[in-house]
Amino acid sequence: TAVNELITTSDIRTSVGLASSYKIAYGSNVTNIGNNKVGSLISSFAISFPINNSLIEDSGVIYSADKSILYYVPVFYEGGFELPESVSTLYHKESTTYTPFKKCAYIESITLHDNITEIGDREFEECKSLVSVSLGEETASIGIRAFAQTGLESIDLPATVTTIGNAAFSYCNKLRQIELPEGVTVIEPFTFERCVNLTDITLPASLESIGSSAFANDNALRNIRCMATNPPSVENGFPEAVYGTCSLSVPAEAVDNYKTADIWKNFTITE
Repeated sequence: TAVNELITTSDIRTSVGLASSYKIAYGSNVTNIGNNKVGSLISSFAISFPINNSLIEDSGVIYSADKSILYYVPVFYEGGFELPESVSTLYHKESTTYTPFKKCAYIESITLHDNITEIGDREFEECKSLVSVSLGEETASIGIRAFAQTGLESIDLPATVTTIGNAAFSYCNKLRQIELPEGVTVIEPFTFERCVNLTDITLPASLESIGSSAFANDNALRNIRCMATNPPSVENGFPEAVYGTCSLSVPAEAVDNYKTADIWKNFTITE
């Protein structure tokens, strides 16, 4: 359905805006969404794209007319979301933090596909109920704070991922294990900060450096497996609290290197 035909509807799922303000508008008979008053939602979430015949709406989700661009997902969207295979672009408003999924607090799972090769900055930030994500097999990069403050318990990163942005998984309180694919050379600062239930991490042979506070406050860490024969440089990446409780497994030929390397030498090192 063309978006401009839905401006006067009372359907709660029709989350469209008046062209003059680009604010999210709901039917006049709707006063609350969950525990939130509609008025506060309208003032908090503004859509920064024109409302016209080039957009269509499907169950409150807004796409370009050819369904190649995803513009907006309602903040109250519940359950699982599977991206149509026709979509190749997740809209980002330049010079803003707007993303289609940001603060969609009730989405529990998201399935992407191979057309989506980049996960943008703040793409799923504050999707607090999001416990699982299926990424496309061609995904190459994950942006700054892309999954920050989500409910992710685990995530399978495709072998094609080589870049992970600053704080990409910060404050993921339910994340328990992570394996970074071969090809990742840098773990940026704060990438896994305050993942307080993270116990197991696997680092690739390609890894060269770990940024400041990359694993800050991850005091539950118990097992690190690092495949790199040359110890990656570390800038205060791990909490000192785990040095006595976390074991570090490295290639047999690299044990002596790690035993004399800054930061790494503090761990209990095994083959």
